[in-house]
Amino acid sequence: MAYPENADIFQEKLNKKEAGNYVVEEHVTLTNGKYEGFLIHDNVSTASINIYRGPKFTGGQITNYSVTTDSDRAWKKFIRVFDAGTEAYINYETVGDQVEAEDINTLQTSVHAVQQDVIDYKASNNSVIALHDERIASVESEKADESYVNEQLALKSDTANTYTKTETDARIQFVVDTAPEALDTLKEIADALDNDPDFAATMTAQLASKVDKAAGYGLSANDFSDVLKGKLDGIETGAEVNNLTDDAASELTGNSDSSLHYHTADRNRANHTGTQTSATISDFVTRVRTTVLTGLSTTTNTVITAADTILTAFGKLQAQVTVNKSEADLHAGSTNNPHAVSKAQVGLGNADNTADLSKPVSTAMKTALNQKAPLSHVGATGTAHGDATDTISGFMSADDKSKLDDVEDSANHYVHPATHSPAIIVQNTTNRFVTDAEKSTWNAKASTATATTTANGLMAAADKAKLGTIESSAEVNNISDANAADLTDGGASTLHYHIADRSRANHTGMQTASTISDFAASVRLAVLTGLSTASGAVITTADTVLTALGKLQSQVTANKTEASTHASSTANPHTVTKAQVGLGSVNNTADADKPVSTAMQTALNTKAPISHVGATGAAHGTVNGNVNGFMSVADKFKLDVIEDSANHYVHPVSHPASIISDFAASVRSAVLTGLSTASSAVITTADTVLTALGKLQAQISANKTEASTHANSTTNPHNVTKAQVGLGSVNNTADADKPVSTAMQTALNAKAPLASPTLTGVPKAPTATTGNNSTQLATTAFVQNALSTGGYGDMLKSVYDADGDGVVDEAMKLHTARNITLTGDATGSVSFNGSADASMTVTVIDNSHRHNYIYSSDDRDVKPSVTPKHYLSSYFASKGGLTGAADTNYIDLMVLNTYINVAGGYVNALAFDKTSKKIQHYQAAQTDLSWGTPKTIAYQEDSKTLTWGDLKNGFTLGG
Repeated sequence: MAYPENADIFQEKLNKKEAGNYVVEEHVTLTNGKYEGFLIHDNVSTASINIYRGPKFTGGQITNYSVTTDSDRAWKKFIRVFDAGTEAYINYETVGDQVEAEDINTLQTSVHAVQQDVIDYKASNNSVIALHDERIASVESEKADESYVNEQLALKSDTANTYTKTETDARIQFVVDTAPEALDTLKEIADALDNDPDFAATMTAQLASKVDKAAGYGLSANDFSDVLKGKLDGIETGAEVNNLTDDAASELTGNSDSSLHYHTADRNRANHTGTQTSATISDFVTRVRTTVLTGLSTTTNTVITAADTILTAFGKLQAQVTVNKSEADLHAGSTNNPHAVSKAQVGLGNADNTADLSKPVSTAMKTALNQKAPLSHVGATGTAHGDATDTISGFMSADDKSKLDDVEDSANHYVHPATHSPAIIVQNTTNRFVTDAEKSTWNAKASTATATTTANGLMAAADKAKLGTIESSAEVNNISDANAADLTDGGASTLHYHIADRSRANHTGMQTASTISDFAASVRLAVLTGLSTASGAVITTADTVLTALGKLQSQVTANKTEASTHASSTANPHTVTKAQVGLGSVNNTADADKPVSTAMQTALNTKAPISHVGATGAAHGTVNGNVNGFMSVADKFKLDVIEDSANHYVHPVSHPASIISDFAASVRSAVLTGLSTASSAVITTADTVLTALGKLQAQISANKTEASTHANSTTNPHNVTKAQVGLGSVNNTADADKPVSTAMQTALNAKAPLASPTLTGVPKAPTATTGNNSTQLATTAFVQNALSTGGYGDMLKSVYDADGDGVVDEAMKLHTARNITLTGDATGSVSFNGSADASMTVTVIDNSHRHNYIYSSDDRDVKPSVTPKHYLSSYFASKGGLTGAADTNYIDLMVLNTYINVAGGYVNALAFDKTSKKIQHYQAAQTDLSWGTPKTIAYQEDSKTLTWGDLKNGFTLGG
């Protein structure tokens, strides 16, 4: 069986002391701020209990506890401790523990439990041992005979000479080695050999029927095919490379310019056929440049004509573009209101150009002021209602209002993270992530370049076509002797020219452009035809140079017209708003028509109306969701911790790919490298036509974009100021937020404040009904009515205040005199009517009270300076506390200080030791903070008869 999970624990008992006490510190754990239970030891002195948060009187004292005594066991103390901490150290004194019947019973229960565990364990072990004995007996009865075992083992193989399964598998694997799965068994190999038992002989016979392989020959794409065999069959037997005499062949193939070595007709270009590329003309580029790229012109706004060279046309265009650009930049950078935007165009046509402090009193304000009572002086109370702070309710300040207006509803203190995981990006057909695997797949694709004479590649269509034109039975030469003679005679026979030689496609070498008689006319005809002036037409690869230039100039002219129209516009083309000129908060009302602003309403609210409001509600209630009012402390504190312009931002679950700043760049760097977007470069005479067109169109597109952006701008690109629209003196505040103007302040100064108004003249107010008990003003009529109702006519001053001292005569004393009498242990009596002071003689009955107890105080470090004068007092103190810090050497201290003040001399104290029979006498000045060194009072038992040796060697009195 298993052992018990827990063993009983017994607290060590303390033997009772005849003298002195044990000092114990008990550590307990508080749960939910509370501990309760019996103290471990008995006979604890309640007065000695002190509880601290740390061991040995450290960590601060705990004073919130209670101690009760068990009604059945007076020696047991039950304690409850309350504290926010989790640990407590209870210190107390005890004379020792009480041995109870419960202690004996608990011990006996534990001993009995141990005995029972031993009995159970013994029974369990006996059962296990018996089971083991049975199993051993069964094994003994069934074990084999030794001689039989040896005999059987002799029949088994020796492990040293026998393969194990692992070794056998290894040998089989060695034989199979790396054979393919289809040939890794003997049956599969036999099937592969067609079950031929004499496979070697069969293979020898097959090989004997094959030709031997010669060095340099093999089976490949270059082997002799049926096509080549057919081509070879078409060549005559004994065919020669040339059918010429040796002399003629020598002259024909020599390096000299012999009669057989050239053909006059073939050298005549009139006989040449086919075409040739410009690359075969050595000075082609130079000649083209001198033909079509001459005469650079930078004349501004000159129209391009058909007679212009390309460079002339480019020069005119670039000059025009440059001027347009300068003009657009000048306009875009203008801050002098180039469009003459007026205050009406920004929605402030009715606003007067006066500063807020200089504005006159509006009609609405006059109406409001006419409802206020005049005032002879402002008063000296200062600001009636200060701005709200985070500790005091009050008015909302302008800064707080501005800040609150910028805060979205339900704003939060959201901080956007620095990075996002890729999962938050929403991909689409134009923005998508590329994985490393996809990039590797793309990079592994074969090149689509065609094969050249030095590099492998795809066969070009031209090469395929060329190969297809070669006849299968093509010959090197098929010239008869007669034909050869005709060919070598130097004349223009039918055999004396070669059609293929006259083809320019077969010509080699270079020639100059000057050998082409109509070169210039042909170039102009090819590149300077088809002038087009279509506006805004896109240049295509099918356009000629002149067509492209015409389109470009039309585009430049249209841009110029658009920019000029925009620059001269005075109809507010940028839709400049009042906010963009610094007057976003200004309402489009004339000064005389302006409503009462918030600031003005606040000022008016401090004034007393002619018709009293009444007191049915709070004078200045706190603002809530339905009613305007003061900003509360809570609202002010909440507003202070909201960041300026806070928004009600809720982070989306996902993002479009466009939110990633470098998404496009990252994709381009992965799959679209090598793109060039150079623009605005100056055209030079070294540029090609395509380079110049690229520069020019890039420059025009940039200018167009800039001009369109500027023309469509509604963000006040010219920095139009309020002064430029005739509102230089207008302050950028909404009507409801405008401060009190000088004129308005003058008018307000004539009004009375709500708080403690001082009215002059003869102010009038509505008379309340009789019996009204509200805070409404009481008029003289209301007072007269109230007095009449109370019967004030009977209260004549001449009757009730005859001496004229302002006090009703009869109220100066009691109408009827009364006796004041004491009863019980203290007796006495006196008559009193209030007209004068009265004295009473008091008699105290003898033995009616007791003075046989002296009150004792618990002051363990009591000092002479705090002892009461003119009294005998007692203290529970400590010996250490008399001269310094309190300790556990407790004493009973009797202090005698009989005079009424310090003039009475020293203070005397007797300290009775609580652990031994010893009395010490202390004496100190009444202002001292230490009792000093005491004298010990000797008992009669301490007397000693002195001998010469005692006097000579010294002695100790009193032990």
